Amino acid sequence: MRPSRLNARTVLLLIAEATVIFGAIVGAVDLRFGFTAASYELVERHGLLKAGMATAFCLAAFYLFDLYDFVVMHDRRELVLRLVQALGLAWIALALMFYLFPYLVIGRGVALIALPLALTLMVGWRVSIHWFLGHPDFGERILIVGSGNLAVEVAREVLDRPDAGYRIVGFVGSIQTYWEGEFSNRGQTYTPAKTVLFTDATSSACGTATTAVGPFYCPEDEKVYLDLAFFQDLTTKLGAQGGPFAQGYVVAHEYGHRVQHLLGQLGQSQQTGAQSQSVRVELQADCYAGVWARHAAEGGTLVEPTQAEIAQAIDAAGSVGDDRIQRQTQGRVTPDSFTHGTSAQRQKWFQTGYSTGDPARCDTSGAI
Repeated sequence: MRPSRLNARTVLLLIAEATVIFGAIVGAVDLRFGFTAASYELVERHGLLKAGMATAFCLAAFYLFDLYDFVVMHDRRELVLRLVQALGLAWIALALMFYLFPYLVIGRGVALIALPLALTLMVGWRVSIHWFLGHPDFGERILIVGSGNLAVEVAREVLDRPDAGYRIVGFVGSIQTYWEGEFSNRGQTYTPAKTVLFTDATSSACGTATTAVGPFYCPEDEKVYLDLAFFQDLTTKLGAQGGPFAQGYVVAHEYGHRVQHLLGQLGQSQQTGAQSQSVRVELQADCYAGVWARHAAEGGTLVEPTQAEIAQAIDAAGSVGDDRIQRQTQGRVTPDSFTHGTSAQRQKWFQTGYSTGDPARCDTSGAI
């Protein structure tokens, strides 16, 4: 599957990689003959023109192997494999051409040096680009607020084009649409909560909150507050693998608190501890997030999550466990100060919601 059009980013990538390949060939000539003889080979014997022709062969091979289609090129091992295949094909084609037209050879022995050199440079370059495009510091975060066909199209376009540099951080429309339907099926009414996005700090009816608080639900004004910096901290500070569904889990957890509020389950306990009401409330919200994940693709509001994406959500749940955070920040675990539950508990209750898809199974009043 090759890109149907060359966007600006692909053109810039082509230019950069042409420079890398061309530089590898010129460097190979220099290594083979030394600087003085290399200058003669490249200038007097039209070596630069021949290097440009060889570069064009390599770029054509990259295109044939879908190396400019970032929908395909999302796995590093696949990327390296295709680079090897593409360069191998290009070198075979060049060898055939040199056999038929010997006067096009840049210099004897140059190809044997240029091939491993070009492969090493291209692997390093592409792995760097792969890391750059996937790094949270270099992407534009997107929160999809809404549902219906337009939201589906936006979600699919973003997920299918990681090269665009956009990352979905939440699926508010899908979450609230699901709960509206679930409440309706039970003869109840779900009133959607408004969403407030913030960075650094914000004011709510529950008080002023900073990034240290992270995303939260305020029952006083019935709004969900999403700290955009938290989605970056989830991977850089808390050690989660990341990914769209890891971030979706965080958003779904906060809307789980909205569900609890409407059902009278939220409570206002200030007690802490492994068996406290605070922990039970948070674990139930994790379970509700799992229930949503189970039904996320129903109604067409979101593409169906893969097992890898569900694993992202489970991993994210583990990364925000009280024991893991305390161990990272203070070097020891103090269960008496737990407010959200351990990593294992948070993963367990998310999986309970996901495996059953039934909100009634999210009763955390007993053993947790």
